[in-house]
Amino acid sequence: MVLACSQGLAADSVEVAEPQEVSLTVYNGDLAVVRELREIPLQAGLATYLLPEVSGQIQPQSIDLRFLSQTSCELIEQNYNFDLISSDKLLSRFIGQEVKLATDNGSYYSGTLLSSNDGLVLRDGDNQVLVDPSGHLVLPADAADELFLRPTLSWLMDSEVAGTQTAEIRYASNGLSWDADYILHINDGDTCNLEGWVTLENYSGTTYRDANLKLVAGDIHMLRGDPSGGSGFRSAGIYDPSLIEESLLEFHLYDLQRKTTIANNQQKQISMIAAEGIPTRDVYTMELNGHSIEVNQYIELDNEAESGLGIPLPKGDIRIFADDYEGQAQYLNSNYIYHTPKNEVVRVEIGSAAGIVANEIQSSFEETSPNCWVWRDEVNVFNRMGEDIVLEVVWELSGEWKVIDSNVIIEKQDSRKAVAEVSIPAYSAREVKSVFQFHF
Repeated sequence: MVLACSQGLAADSVEVAEPQEVSLTVYNGDLAVVRELREIPLQAGLATYLLPEVSGQIQPQSIDLRFLSQTSCELIEQNYNFDLISSDKLLSRFIGQEVKLATDNGSYYSGTLLSSNDGLVLRDGDNQVLVDPSGHLVLPADAADELFLRPTLSWLMDSEVAGTQTAEIRYASNGLSWDADYILHINDGDTCNLEGWVTLENYSGTTYRDANLKLVAGDIHMLRGDPSGGSGFRSAGIYDPSLIEESLLEFHLYDLQRKTTIANNQQKQISMIAAEGIPTRDVYTMELNGHSIEVNQYIELDNEAESGLGIPLPKGDIRIFADDYEGQAQYLNSNYIYHTPKNEVVRVEIGSAAGIVANEIQSSFEETSPNCWVWRDEVNVFNRMGEDIVLEVVWELSGEWKVIDSNVIIEKQDSRKAVAEVSIPAYSAREVKSVFQFHF
């Protein structure tokens, strides 16, 4: 089926050209701030200005329009037009109305359109119902007048003078997001290689050509329905260079330093970091909660320039590899790292520590008085590896607690955790005894 029609615009509408410059600031969680510079051919008096190629998921209440030079122009009304042309929308406008079909031999016949779901259903002049009739449906020339080819902003503005002015347009949009992904390769000799990639996704309905790209790492607070924080448009104004997003100072900002095109429905990967020979430390932990025991292995590395890093690392998934005896990289585990500032420690879980065996000898709870309990715990730990280790023992606790007895030095990490470091020689065993008192 072929639809024949044309799109009309109001006589006093002025279509604004595509942006001269585009800048994107993309956040972790389905949010971006778009900044455009456009030349607007102002007309004296009232006129409607159409801006195509805006985001298909724009937040209209966040739009801010500012002219870069003094301009006597008032923004009176704004509309965001996202009712885009499609055959379904066109046909739905003519349900119950008479339509015309053209046959292959050039003749025409008409009928009443009853339905356009899963094909056309018409009633012809003889009151017969035709299902999927042959021919091409021909609609009136004004059938698509209120529909748009692309998401479009329209502004009703009143300008005292005519002339082309450069305007800065800023708005928040959904449909853009980014994540960080890492590949960690463990080398022999207590070093590793780390690669970091940014994966940028654009499902906003619009392509951003030759855009300046910045990425913001951090969790932001958004008002419901207004990710801009409520800084919506009210009037056209003059550009003020002091209008800097102070809230960005709370986050980590990554600048691509080059222009890039981000196509609609595209996933783009950008290299963030690549460092080799980073010094690492093995860390072994045993977590106790009175019900189960977990013994895990981690590696730690310092996020410092001396280690080949030294930039804030955004949170993201990390995939871990190591070479086997033939020198072939083998997949070990996948995990997650959190936002790690510069000069802080990155700890990555490798998995269960197979060379350390923990057997619980005793774990009992006793109520010594109302709302007061005592937890007695004793674990025998075997180090079956051929090297001495320091085991980090972590007790997971609740309520108001204190240590009343132990055979190791226990320190309070926070209100829910106690920690001790226990040295265990190679091929040796060590008992870890503790008694905690709880008040609820």
